[in-house]
Amino acid sequence: MQRDTLYFIRPICLPTKDITISTNRNNFFSMIVVGWGATENKQFSDVKLEVEVPFVPLEECQTAYDTGINRARVLWKGQLCAGGKNGTDSCKGDSGGPLMYENNKFFELVGVVSFGKNPCGTQGAPGVYSNIYEYKDWINSVIVP
Repeated sequence: MQRDTLYFIRPICLPTKDITISTNRNNFFSMIVVGWGATENKQFSDVKLEVEVPFVPLEECQTAYDTGINRARVLWKGQLCAGGKNGTDSCKGDSGGPLMYENNKFFELVGVVSFGKNPCGTQGAPGVYSNIYEYKDWINSVIVP
């Protein structure tokens, strides 16, 4: 191998609260998204990358998607938004990957990469993620302890 590899896998916690409603709008926080998706050169990465992305309230995110070809796209509480800063975003190939939030030194899976505007990492265009809190009851009902 060309580099050292760690073979380490641990489960991630489900969210303990709905971050979309328990967040003070004046105190936005960051989350981490990881994946092997397209980078600024439009090539897929051969190493897992991570980027810190800020939480974006759904109403503000909807405004970003109310323009151009995305005008008919309606966001709902089963989704959450993060990013919107130039050059920092999930991208093609990252779909299905985790959006994580650190809560008291434990990471929680708060979102799953869904979609975003093209090109990725456009200023003012947050990425859209499935809001895991909205699916938590279903997830708990199908996972065998």
